[in-house]
Amino acid sequence: MDGGTLSLNICALSTAKGMKLIMKKIMFVLILSLLVSSVSMGFSQESDSLYFGDNRVERVFVVSNGSIREITIREYNKILKDSSIVSQLQAHSSLLSIQNKIVPKGMTNDWYRYDELGNSVILKTSERKRVSTVTYNGTSNNSTRTLEFSSSSRFSFSTSLSGFEQNAVKSGVGFSWESSSSIRDEHTITISPGEYAWFEFAPYKNKSWGYVKRFSWLGELESSRYVIAYSPREVGGELDGILYYMTSRSAP
Repeated sequence: MDGGTLSLNICALSTAKGMKLIMKKIMFVLILSLLVSSVSMGFSQESDSLYFGDNRVERVFVVSNGSIREITIREYNKILKDSSIVSQLQAHSSLLSIQNKIVPKGMTNDWYRYDELGNSVILKTSERKRVSTVTYNGTSNNSTRTLEFSSSSRFSFSTSLSGFEQNAVKSGVGFSWESSSSIRDEHTITISPGEYAWFEFAPYKNKSWGYVKRFSWLGELESSRYVIAYSPREVGGELDGILYYMTSRSAP
């Protein structure tokens, strides 16, 4: 190896190390800025009331491991804030990831691998829905009633994947993958006069983000696609989530 080639190799190595250091510094700054912004967000979320449109959330419960535990609106807002931070960090980590070089397809069977960048438990509020019948208190007194509720949730991906790619993701995540999960239970509530009441439910999900990759039989990378995967979270064999006791003066 001549002196010029050696100098080029040293320069390339130094550049690669420098890029990694820069990326680490950028990630640190992003995380710090997110934490600072989350603190400022907290001031606007310190509220004891919560509405979905014109419907009031009277009470909020965490449903997990066969139990129903009430939490405050402020505690619920913190859950939302934590889920938002996770989503922002996931988005930034995908931007800072280095794409691998794509090479021509091999001659025989391909194989697949999922390289996970990170995972976390989030509240999937976009899947919130009504999970009980609607009952009405037409009397002049408070009415105590027991309402049954049931809900289910399935896995999903942020993009369309082949069966081979899906299997690679399911086996490569850093948690126990569940394709589907459900819950059925009941809870007693007190309804004020002239109000409609019902339950809504949003599931907890394990969220994973990373790259699903296809390799040739020679081990050469053929394709690499960024994907976000969601799997229902359950503890004790039932779907975990947030249960909302909803009320309204008009029928929902």
